[in-house]
Amino acid sequence: METIDNIKKENEELKEKLFLLEKEYDEFEAMYFNIKENSYDELVTIRNNLISERSEWMNSDAFINYENGMFKYFSEFVKEWKMYDEHKTKGNSSCPLCRCPLCRT
Repeated sequence: METIDNIKKENEELKEKLFLLEKEYDEFEAMYFNIKENSYDELVTIRNNLISERSEWMNSDAFINYENGMFKYFSEFVKEWKMYDEHKTKGNSSCPLCRCPLCRT
């Protein structure tokens, strides 16, 4: 029977592994993917061309599905944000809450 100390130790080890995996993916993402500039199809193509260079865990079906969702979300978000930003009411550039000219956005 596992003791609470053993469970805590395993939990800490898993947290450390997760941290390292996240760091590995963040570095990979920063190196190869430009989410703000590339479309969904471009991101998928880049990813598919890099399959041999990625860690095995990044090529699992579950992670590929996660990435596809992330690519789709960010490519649609960026497109929608640009549309919003181009069409928003500009006003007098003062803070809408306090109307302070120093809080300009």
